[in-house]
Amino acid sequence: MSRRFLNPLIYTATGILGIALGFLVFDKLVMRVVVQHNADILVPPVVGMEFEEAKNILEGKKLRVRKYREEYSSKFPEGTVIFQIPRGNLTVKRGKEIKLTVSLGSQNITIPELKGYSFRQAKFIIEEKKLTIGDTIFIEEKSIPEGNIVRTDPPGGENIPIGGKVTLYISGGSRAYVSTPTFLGLSLDEAKKLAKKNRLKIGEIKYHFTVAVEPQTVYRQSPEPGTRTYAGSSVNLTISTNNPQDTSEPQ
Repeated sequence: MSRRFLNPLIYTATGILGIALGFLVFDKLVMRVVVQHNADILVPPVVGMEFEEAKNILEGKKLRVRKYREEYSSKFPEGTVIFQIPRGNLTVKRGKEIKLTVSLGSQNITIPELKGYSFRQAKFIIEEKKLTIGDTIFIEEKSIPEGNIVRTDPPGGENIPIGGKVTLYISGGSRAYVSTPTFLGLSLDEAKKLAKKNRLKIGEIKYHFTVAVEPQTVYRQSPEPGTRTYAGSSVNLTISTNNPQDTSEPQ
């Protein structure tokens, strides 16, 4: 075969071989990079972790991290992750941005000074401060009009977390009053301890057969929970029993 005809064949074969090698390189290198770049990643759950720890874990999975926002939280300590988007255990593409909400810790509220305020005024101020009223205890206090606040616990000026409880001590004038606590669901021993703590006495005790509540627990009480009464007065209790014949009273 003459050289004139051989050269075109060589060029053609070389071109075909070059194209084949090109496809091979593209398949083995370029496509591998593309596939790896778009690989699916299982997002680790990081809620409750310190931000830096969570960031290191997520970035170790080839994910991007952004501190999305910060919020006060009484549940999560300061600097820990409250929420993540997308949430943990979802599958995303490599390089996906994970948004983290981080705790600022509990938001503290300063308890206002409420001495001398009426209960209604104090209640409004406490709720406006995003606090809650705990116990209301009536005490003898001649210098402050009956029904007005004598002091609070914790005292005014102290800081407590948002939503915290404030106990109100209320003037009963020349006589001490108490707010009847709930004895419902307590055993008789527990009821006696609670009565003593609130400067009350246990009065008449009766038994009532019922399957609606646990046996040997307080089923009814008089006065009702929340009733204002004098310190030292009695609370009558009805105790549940699972024996219809049991009408005895404790010694």
